[in-house]
Amino acid sequence: LVYGPGWTNLGGLGSGEMLIDFLGLPLEGGAEEIRRWLPHEVAHIIHSNREGDNDDGTLLSAIISEGFASYFTDQYWGESMNSAEALGYSEEEWVWAVQNERELWSDASKQLDTRDSEAILPYRSRSHRVRPDAPTAVGYFLGYRIAEAYVAQNGEGSYYEIFDLPA
Repeated sequence: LVYGPGWTNLGGLGSGEMLIDFLGLPLEGGAEEIRRWLPHEVAHIIHSNREGDNDDGTLLSAIISEGFASYFTDQYWGESMNSAEALGYSEEEWVWAVQNERELWSDASKQLDTRDSEAILPYRSRSHRVRPDAPTAVGYFLGYRIAEAYVAQNGEGSYYEIFDLPA
């Protein structure tokens, strides 16, 4: 738990460590931010303990990691949080992403194996966009849809298997 520098709200530091930066939380509703993002960050910590993933560091890995953490958050909170909220999206951003999903996949699929941090940033960052009209962090959305499809194919509760699967 830290007070500053305020560049994040919650985040993983690697090696099973996480921080909550109180200066990065909004003045109003800071506890809600912790509630929203804590399961997400815990999922990252658990998922990062899998072994031997040759795709680590790629756009595909970033999409899976962020999307699965968001899906886990959705499952953790159940009906008290909807899919958009689990992604940190407004309802309008969720609707835009669903309506433009095919184009988002088309763009992402051309570079899934890239390790170029500049190419990965718009898919992962809350301050960059893959398209001017897109919500931020569309990689969270794409990965969420992958986790959702995995569960649809493998049955309720199968999302726990994703903790150990390579990207």
